[in-house]
Amino acid sequence: MPYSILTILLIVALPTLGFAAETSPLAGGEIFDASYLIKLGAGLALVIALFIGMAWFMRNMGIGTVSKDGMERLKVAATLSVGNRERIVLLDVGGDQVLIGVTQERIETLHTIPATKRQTDADFQAAFRQSLDNSDTEAQTR
Repeated sequence: MPYSILTILLIVALPTLGFAAETSPLAGGEIFDASYLIKLGAGLALVIALFIGMAWFMRNMGIGTVSKDGMERLKVAATLSVGNRERIVLLDVGGDQVLIGVTQERIETLHTIPATKRQTDADFQAAFRQSLDNSDTEAQTR
C-alpha cells in the first residue's frame, strides 16, 4: 500500500521537475512581454471555451436528466408560488404526478395522481363542455 502511494506521487511529480529548470517570466521582468500575454490570454480563452462547450454539450445531449434506459424519471411539470418561501410543485414521476408543498422547513406530499387516473386534455375539455351544457340546460328550464 505505501509503495503504491509513493509510485503515484512520483508519476505525478516527475513531469513537473522538467519545468523547474525553466526561468519564470516574473524573474526577468518579462511579465508584460507581448508573447507571454498572448500565450496567457490564449490559454484562458481555451479553458473558457472548453467550459462553455461542455456545458452546451451536456445541456443539448440531456446528460444528467435522463436515466440509463432513456426515460425521464422526474420532471417538474408546474410550480406555483403561494408565499415568500412557499411553493406548490407538480412533479411528473415515471408517468405518475405528485403534488408537493415546499416550505423552508419541509417538503410534504399533498396529492398523488396515478398515470391510470389522469385525464388527457381532450377528455377534460369534453367533460368541461358537457358540464357547461348541462348547466345551461338547467338554467333555461328554470
